[in-house]
Amino acid sequence: MRLLGRRGVAAAVVVVVAIAAGGIAYASIPDSNGVIHGCYVKTTGQLRVIDSGGKGCEPGEKPLDWNQTGPTGSTGPSDSWDTGQVAPVGLDPSGSHVTVAQLPLPAGNFVISAKTVLADATATQRVPVTCRLEIPTLLIIDTTDADLLPLGGVGSQAMPLPFEATVALSGPETVTLSCAATQNALKPFALEARIVALKVGTLH
Repeated sequence: MRLLGRRGVAAAVVVVVAIAAGGIAYASIPDSNGVIHGCYVKTTGQLRVIDSGGKGCEPGEKPLDWNQTGPTGSTGPSDSWDTGQVAPVGLDPSGSHVTVAQLPLPAGNFVISAKTVLADATATQRVPVTCRLEIPTLLIIDTTDADLLPLGGVGSQAMPLPFEATVALSGPETVTLSCAATQNALKPFALEARIVALKVGTLH
């Protein structure tokens, strides 16, 4: 068994103290409030992290603190509503609007998106069409017009129509997507109609 002399014992004590001191410094970064403290040199941008219980920044350095977890952000979207109609819905060839999808909503602020695809099964010439997204108390909140162009034989191309709107509802409302063929229509229809509403905290 080898025994340490006085010099060896002193060296061992120094090592233990250094390890303990290092553990204390490590434990205080971040501090008890979760804040990380640092110092940076403005001219060079050099940054170093310091112990909150230490002596602080050197001359020529500026203090810089930040939170390890970050501040609590604002509440994001809390809910969403979705409805759709995949099957074709026949439109009125005389030009009257026909409902292709409806979505009831509660009071709140909403970002609304919708879409549908229009076509005419027997069109032989250009068919003007129009669709609108509306809420009774706000009237029309978005509208889209397009032309269904005939294909080489009988029937028209399929035309996708997108819609977007933001609304603030003071009470329950129903969003309605309706479409109409304004002229030259023979057998117009809408399919793949969908309305999606995302509730948000604030509208800017």
